[in-house]
Parts: sequence; C-alpha cells; structure tokens
Amino acid sequence: MQYPNSIQKLIDSFSKLPTVGPKTAERYVFHLLKKTDSDIKEFANNLLNLKKDITVCQQCFSIQEKNPCNICGDPRRDHQLICVVSNTQDLNAIESTGQYNGVYFVLGGLINT
Repeated sequence: MQYPNSIQKLIDSFSKLPTVGPKTAERYVFHLLKKTDSDIKEFANNLLNLKKDITVCQQCFSIQEKNPCNICGDPRRDHQLICVVSNTQDLNAIESTGQYNGVYFVLGGLINT
C-alpha cells in the first residue's frame, strides 16, 4: 500500500535531513499527524522563520540572529584571544562551559592536511 501523496512528500523531505532514513522520516510524519493544528502551525512557522531570522556575524562568521553577534559585540570579551572552531555548534559547546572569555573565528568546515 502506498501512502497518500502529502504523507509521502513529507517523508521524502524528512529523509533529506542528515542521519534521517526513510523509516525515521516515516515515524516523524506519523508523529506529526497526531499533533494539534496549532502545534503544526508553530512547527511550520519555526521552519519558515529559520532563514528569515538568521544571519552570519561578519566578524566571527558564526550563525546568529544579529550582526555583530553577542560575543563579538561584547566589550568585556578578550578580543586579543581568538579560538578557531569548525562550526557554530562547536562554538556553542565551548561557550556552554563558561570557561572561555575570548572571541571566535568559525571556519565553516574542517581543514584537511
């Protein structure tokens, strides 16, 4: 039995996400079918606003909501100390420790040697 087109299209969309195979995508879709209309609208609005509300900090190149980001714009930070990271997720991991008071430079990938 084939799924209705709207279900299959959403399964196909979720399957394009990293580490999401067809079975996981199918579970996501059927989970969403159990949600209220307001929950679905909130989810859809969050997806639509993702690109609209996000920018890249022109100083450190992290993905943030403003430019310069809160870190680069903070005068209490040590701007002489720069931590080079691969991506914004790595930056957030370091920030969550509360141990680093410098600024960052986000490469946007790894350097192969």
